[in-house]
This record gives sequence, C-alpha cells and structure tokens, in this order.
Amino acid sequence: MCKSSFSLVSILKVEIKPLVFLSISLFFVSFVSIKAQTPTPEAQQMPRTPGAQASPTPRFAPAPQTSPIPPDASPAKSANPLKNFQYRAIGPHRGGRVGAVTGVPSQPNVYYFGATGGGVWKTIDSGVNWEPISDNFFKTGSVGAIAVADSDPNIIYVGMGEETVRGNVSHGDGVYKSTDAGKTWKFVGLGDTRQISRVRIHP
Repeated sequence: MCKSSFSLVSILKVEIKPLVFLSISLFFVSFVSIKAQTPTPEAQQMPRTPGAQASPTPRFAPAPQTSPIPPDASPAKSANPLKNFQYRAIGPHRGGRVGAVTGVPSQPNVYYFGATGGGVWKTIDSGVNWEPISDNFFKTGSVGAIAVADSDPNIIYVGMGEETVRGNVSHGDGVYKSTDAGKTWKFVGLGDTRQISRVRIHP
C-alpha cells in the first residue's frame, strides 16, 4: 500500500512540473503581447504634420437604415380624387331651399341656382358673391329646373315649380327664357304645369 502511494506521488510530481512551466510561459507571452498593443501617452500625443487631420476614431457601424414604406397606391384607395375636399356653405343665406343648379362649361366661374322660394340667383366669381336676377320678371318664386344652352351660354331656360317630394311644395307658372345671360327674362309658356323638374336644351 505504501509503495503504491509513493509511486503515485512520484508520478504526479513528474507530471505537474511541465504543466506549471507551460502555464507560466503562456501567461508571460500574453502579458508581453498586450503591453506591446497598448499605446503609450507619448505615442498618443505625438505632434502631427501641419495641415494633416487626425484619423477619426473608429466607431461601430451605425444601425442599418430601413427604406421608408411607400404609401399604398392601389387603385381601390386612390380612385376618389375628391376625398380631400370638404363641403362648405357659399351662400346666399336668404335664398331658401335649392332644387336646381347649373354652371357654364365655357365660363368656369359662372353658376346659376334656382331657389324654391327666391327665384334665380347668379354668381360670376365661383360663389363668392351672388345676385338675384329674376326679380320683377317672374310671377312666382319657386324654381324646379334651370339649364344653360351648350351652343350659347347667354341662353337660359328656367322651369318653375319645385320638384322636391315633400308634404307641401311651392307651385310654379311655366317656363321662362333669357337670351342675355339673365339680364332680362320672357315667359314662354306651359303656365299650367305647376311643377317642372328638368329642362333640356337642344343643342
């Protein structure tokens, strides 16, 4: 038993000595390598050549920038060109209900509307100002239809009598015509119709 223990101790002593020597050698080599890579204060403060710029301090690369997601341009969502427009009142405030409106294609700022109790009104500045143009010409004030001739914007026909379906309606007295863009009017017939909802001019 003692002989075996002595042999084991002898073997461990013989095996441990090379391992200790190898560990010390690796530690020394690592220390020297780290010391050689560490810059000295003198090296950090070495004078630079006049006009030369210092090299930028290396930094980590910035995070990659992702491209912005383009808006959805599908036809289903961009099919309505009027979605950004909002309705607003442009007057006049004393015209009453309106059942007839028309414009002049060749004059984009000119519009007419017929009120159910206020006759025909006209604007020449896209609704900024309105003027009643049928006073003293019409026998009744309820307008059901209005149309401007495509062949001549000075020719206007107005059908009297509101067309709205409601409990009480205001009747009219036929059709009036203007050949001077609403300055003067002439009664042209159909006095017993009472309600006229549409007027079409040919051509």
